[in-house]
Amino acid sequence: MEDELPKPSEVRSEILAQHAALRERLDALEVISAQLREDKTSAQEAFEAAEALYRDLVKHVRAEERLLVPALREADGFGPARVEELQREHAEQATILSDLMNDLGALAEADDATHVAERVNELIVRIREDMEEEERHHLSRHLLKDDLITGAFGG
Repeated sequence: MEDELPKPSEVRSEILAQHAALRERLDALEVISAQLREDKTSAQEAFEAAEALYRDLVKHVRAEERLLVPALREADGFGPARVEELQREHAEQATILSDLMNDLGALAEADDATHVAERVNELIVRIREDMEEEERHHLSRHLLKDDLITGAFGG
């Protein structure tokens, strides 16, 4: 028996809820970064917080691949192109974020608080921008809707 796919609106709600949770984590990481600049936490602690966020982000991308890809594929006539674009974006993000995390790890080992804080802030900005872009292009309520019928043309 095949698993039934969730409705597009359910996929949209789930992914947006995950984005909201990630934004809360980003806000908390921003606080840690500020504490690092004020010598109220260590470079290693900031790195560990960034690493935990990164792990959550990897889980989130896996969820998008499992849930969002099938929904986009069926969304409209451009579904396959939308899927290709999302997967290309995910591959680019994975490379950039992995490199950033490697840099952060080396800086934390060197106890370079200033540069760790800068790189953590780069991570935060990058993730926020990626989520906003994804919400505009792949999570529109006009795209991920349960019925395939759009409003009639004209009067």
